[in-house]
Amino acid sequence: MAIGCLARIHVKLPVNYVEFNHIPQHLKDMAWEEVEHNTTLPPEAKSVVLADLKDIWRRWKHEIKMKYFLPHIDDPEYLSQSPTECVEQDQWKELVIYWTDEDVQKIARKNSVNVSKKQCLHRLGELHLQLWNKRHISLRSCLRSLSQKENKEFNDEIFKNTMGEEKYRKLTGRAEKPKIENVIASMSFVHENEELKMLKDGLLEEREKIKQIQDEFRKEKEQLKLEKEKIASLSQKLEELISQLPTLSSMLPTTTQVRN
Repeated sequence: MAIGCLARIHVKLPVNYVEFNHIPQHLKDMAWEEVEHNTTLPPEAKSVVLADLKDIWRRWKHEIKMKYFLPHIDDPEYLSQSPTECVEQDQWKELVIYWTDEDVQKIARKNSVNVSKKQCLHRLGELHLQLWNKRHISLRSCLRSLSQKENKEFNDEIFKNTMGEEKYRKLTGRAEKPKIENVIASMSFVHENEELKMLKDGLLEEREKIKQIQDEFRKEKEQLKLEKEKIASLSQKLEELISQLPTLSSMLPTTTQVRN
């Protein structure tokens, strides 16, 4: 069974609890056992699966509120019965009582205002920017060393040793939790960029060599042009001399004149 479907089954993970952590542990254990039974995930994946179930469960509960409760908040008759078979009647009644509580509504309005003021959400999870940059630089150095080795694959161990174990905790404020597969994908992109940079550097070197050859060819071409101009000038002078030969011949004395 898909995790998304499992999180929406009211019998397995009831929605009438304020927080996912308030759900009895035996129900969460049963949900994990069902996932484990239908997949090949190792026992170490339990915390990750439960964290995903928590996120999906929260989104599902929010969807119920936005779709079935808020549009009919002033209609007691509508709210008296569960609007969907996906939510059990007893659970729906508890949800309505909780959502209509004045204190809960004040908190919800305050949270909505605070969220609307936020424009740029950070994506670093629990790590502050300075520590993230430090670890990111360390990871880049690992990738740079790997790029010099043939048939060396980037693996999860390098990520864990550099960035630390992945943890799911409640964060202060609203942020997106970075997941290992997403960060590894981005780091693999960095690894590919390193290889592209090496190829680019090699291409630039080849371009420099080609440019030098072109410059030498251009110089030789200019010298050849000068030689051609000299040859053309000499040819012109030779033609002028040849054209003047009849005149010079007529100016020479004949044999009879020489004897006299």
